[in-house]
Amino acid sequence: MTAGSPGSGSPGHLAAALFMTLTGTELIHVPYKGGAPAAIDVIAGHVDSLFITLPGIMNHVRAGKARPLAVSTPGRAPALPDVPTFAQAGVKGYELISWQGLLAPAATPPEIVGLLNTEIVQVLRSAEVRDVLSPQGYEIVATTPAVLEMELKKGTEKWLQLIKQSGAKAD
Repeated sequence: MTAGSPGSGSPGHLAAALFMTLTGTELIHVPYKGGAPAAIDVIAGHVDSLFITLPGIMNHVRAGKARPLAVSTPGRAPALPDVPTFAQAGVKGYELISWQGLLAPAATPPEIVGLLNTEIVQVLRSAEVRDVLSPQGYEIVATTPAVLEMELKKGTEKWLQLIKQSGAKAD
């Protein structure tokens, strides 16, 4: 069985590696140069499955061209409340959260970082932004620079361990 991803080393590639590690399943990884060509090929039947973020596939799901089987978040995705999590579908321990963060140069003064964070959190919490992003599958979590730094460290450790364990390579 083939499993597409938006590219070698991408979150989709690591999601497939995590799935294989937890289930003992062997999938043939098919890396693409981005999510759009990967989505097109799964819809066309050129690959059997696809590991991709919700925003990368939601339009195709809504159009009935792609069928989501499970989401990798700890709870069901608000954009797809009828789709089970991997854990609910029987893959215990499977959790992968893809997120976006805004970073500044390390030498940026703390008061500037604080001001940027305050303004960005305000924008992200606005109804206008939520109304646009939520239907696409984004779950908005506006947080602090300290929490983001902690998530970066935790994620780096987790994914380095998975990469070593699975043998995934960023060709």
